[in-house]
Amino acid sequence: MGAKTAKLKSLVKDGIGFLKEHWNKPLEGESLSIKEFASYCFGTMGICGFTFICGETIVFAADVPGGLSAYADVKVQREDLEPATATITSDAEGNV
Repeated sequence: MGAKTAKLKSLVKDGIGFLKEHWNKPLEGESLSIKEFASYCFGTMGICGFTFICGETIVFAADVPGGLSAYADVKVQREDLEPATATITSDAEGNV
C-alpha cells in the first residue's frame, strides 16, 4: 500500500467521522447541522424539479414546439403597435 492510498484512506475515514459527529449537531458558530443542510438542499431540488417537470409537461401537452426555452428570447416584431387599453367598470360589490 502506497503513501497516496494511505492518505486517501485517512481522508475518507476523517470525512466519515466528521459527518457522524456533526450530522445532528451544528458546527461551532453554525446554526444548521449537516442533516438539516442536506434536507434543505434536496428539498429545494425537489421543488425546482417538480416545477420544471410541470411546466414542460404543460408545454408538451399544448404542443408548443421547442418547449419553454424556445420562447425565452422573444422579440416583438412589430414595434409600431400600441398596447390596447380597456376600461373595466364595476359596482361597489365588484360585479363587472
